[in-house]
Amino acid sequence: MTSFLSQNVWGLKNKEKKVKLFQWLKSQEQSFYFLQETHVNSKCKSVWEAEWDYLGFFSGNSSNSEGLAILVNKKVPKNKIVCHTEILPGRLQALEVIIENKPILLVNIYGPNKDNTLIFERLNSFLLENEDKYFIIAG
Repeated sequence: MTSFLSQNVWGLKNKEKKVKLFQWLKSQEQSFYFLQETHVNSKCKSVWEAEWDYLGFFSGNSSNSEGLAILVNKKVPKNKIVCHTEILPGRLQALEVIIENKPILLVNIYGPNKDNTLIFERLNSFLLENEDKYFIIAG
């Protein structure tokens, strides 16, 4: 059975916090983990994926705000992962996967702190462009 967990992590710059979070996430034994407000930047993406010790898909480039991640459990075969899309970096990402022989788009959203319709306009466009697929939206 495929399972999901979504969590706002309020920044992962602190290595000890990140290590503890990754340990806790793994103990939850979910298939996919949606993280928001990671504060990920281009320098740390490959390091964080190595620390996760399997597949990690990141969006964003700010060490002070926003940022997303979809982390994958080792039990999910790599050949079930189709592609990752940064729809709106740091705010909206998608991971296409195959679950029970169906194309599923896992969408991770980190909404704005202020009224801003751009995220929802981009989400709407993305959903319409992919209307032939199934969606799971978290955030």
